[in-house]
Formats: sequence, C-alpha cells, structure tokens
Amino acid sequence: MSDLKDALAVLELPPKTTRSEVKKAYRQLAKVWHPDRFRGDPDLQAKAEKKLKQINQAYSTVMGHLKARHQGSTHAGPSPEEERRRAAEEARRAREAQRRREQAQQRAEQSRRSARSTWEEERRRAAEDATRRAGERRAAEEAQRQARKAEKPSGVLPRTVTPLVFDVGLGLILLMAIGLLVMASISVLAPDY
Repeated sequence: MSDLKDALAVLELPPKTTRSEVKKAYRQLAKVWHPDRFRGDPDLQAKAEKKLKQINQAYSTVMGHLKARHQGSTHAGPSPEEERRRAAEEARRAREAQRRREQAQQRAEQSRRSARSTWEEERRRAAEDATRRAGERRAAEEAQRQARKAEKPSGVLPRTVTPLVFDVGLGLILLMAIGLLVMASISVLAPDY
C-alpha cells in the first residue's frame, strides 16, 4: 500500500481519485517536467528525466491499482461518482455547444438583416432616382412640345422645312456645276470625243 501512497504523492493526488483525475494530473506533470524543456541546461535536463521516470512509474502504479480495483468490483463500468462527473461534463459541453450554435445563428441572422436592409435601401434609392429622372424627362419633352407649338404659326410652313428646301436647292445647283466642270474638262482633255 505504501507504493500506492508514494505514487499518489508523486502525482500530487488525494487517496480517492478517478482515472480521469489521474490522467489529467499525469499530463500536467509530464508537460512541466519534460526534458525537452531544459535543453539549454544539461543538469536540469538530467533532473527532469529522473522526475519524468518517477511520474511515469507512479502513473503506471496508480492506473494498475485502479484497474485491479475496477476488475474486482461487482459492477462493470465507472464508479457512480465518475459517472456523475462525466454526465455533468457532457451536459456542460452540450450547453456550451448549443450556446455557440445559437450565437452563430444570431450573427448570421444579423448579417442577413443588414445585407437585406442595405439591398432594400439601394433598391428604394434606385427606384426614386428612376422616377425622378422619368419625371424630368417628361417635363422636358412637354416643355419642348409647348415651345414648338408657340413657334409654329398656323398656315405657314414650319421653320424646319425652309432650311431643308434651301439645302436641296443648293445641292442641285452644286451638282449641276460639278457636271459642267466635268464636261468642260473632258472637252479640254479629249477634244476628239
């Protein structure tokens, strides 16, 4: 029994302990006393190796004792205390996971609302701009129509037709002049023709 007490003392555990507590204590002490942490100092590295061997041996002793005690018991499974601890830990983890899921859903919903409100605001502004531009366009067209009506006297050709007639007449005169020039140049260049 002194081996067990010594092993528990090395692992810094109380006499009545569970497997999970033993594993947790072993891992913590192994991290603290691992020789790789003392690479720069050979003396400390040697002490850490010795201490880690003690920790490993104590872990084997305590786990062996717990395994033997567990196999000698009448029920198959962890102790009721360990079951309660495990159930409480699982319930805590489930609550934490649920809380994280709810937070993620809330963040996603806020993001969707923000994106939707931004999109709706942009869409509303675009519709207002389109309506405003259409109104301005209609007003400008109406003003042009009114101006044309005011300029156009009844019974007289509109002003837009007069320049067109002038342009057509001028075009015909130019064509005739070009034709005369071509005929004159042909008679000069080819007198026999």
